Amino acid sequence: MGQAVTFAASGVGSFWYEGGVLLKKAIAPLGYDLVLDEKPSDFKNVLSVADGTNLIGITMPQFVDWALRGHSAFKGKQIPDLRVIAALNLPVWLGAAVDRASGISSLKEIAEKKYPWKVVLPAPANLVGEYIEYIMAGHGLTREKIISWGGADLRPTLQKTPEMRAKLIAETGRDEMISVTKDLAKSGQTNGFFLYINGCSQWGRDLTTIQDLRFVTFDEAVLDKVNAEWGGTNITLPARLFNGVDQDMVAVGWRHHYIYGGADVPDELVTAVLKALEDERILDNAHGFSFSGFMPKLVSNLKLHRAAEHYYKKRASGT
Repeated sequence: MGQAVTFAASGVGSFWYEGGVLLKKAIAPLGYDLVLDEKPSDFKNVLSVADGTNLIGITMPQFVDWALRGHSAFKGKQIPDLRVIAALNLPVWLGAAVDRASGISSLKEIAEKKYPWKVVLPAPANLVGEYIEYIMAGHGLTREKIISWGGADLRPTLQKTPEMRAKLIAETGRDEMISVTKDLAKSGQTNGFFLYINGCSQWGRDLTTIQDLRFVTFDEAVLDKVNAEWGGTNITLPARLFNGVDQDMVAVGWRHHYIYGGADVPDELVTAVLKALEDERILDNAHGFSFSGFMPKLVSNLKLHRAAEHYYKKRASGT
């Protein structure tokens, strides 16, 4: 058994948890035992590192950025000087889709036509959901307007109910993610979504294979404005990644997920993490994570941990 390192991994079945699993396997030969904490999800993942419950963790770039800026759920929280240790490659997009029969092709049209969009959305308390709200607002949409036009905000049914969650934990001892989007699509309760998706997203596959949806385009000026303030980037959502992505389109996205910790994380641990991620065994994972030894471009004003910066520079020089 190696030196124990507590790791904020989030719920079983999430891509963050999978990132923890692959790192745990790869870093074990280097003398570390990654103890995966599956309890904190969403922004609580970052708070669990900030308060010392976990030494390091994995999350989306904007959550680290928002924590350091005291934005949203992080307002008034004591946040240490968080630093990026490594960037795992796994693009995530914020994609919106609507029933193809509606004839709608852009997010702005949904507002202009007051379309009754029965949309699957993350809850407002979910920080990705908050980001989505900023984009919707720039296109003339709010959750309240959508409901007033005869649509629906289906956030309560995106994942398991408290009763389902309690039953699962009682039976398995684990809080594993369960998506109910397949049931939503089959029942006709929804005619679209605005969610975070990647190539392995079950909810994206469920909704786009059972229903005939079309991904809508965004006003790039709106995306630029939101990203400038809240730390996203515009990246291409490639055609046919899902049914309904009829052509390459620009969406808000993040190319990486960050492994992060405080500036005081020991240099030797940071170096071990980076060496472990060079191990080809990390390619055997459920979500398609990969790793590049090139120094990543960080969102906003985030900084690399000193040992990570040294590692990347040394690797680039070939010394």
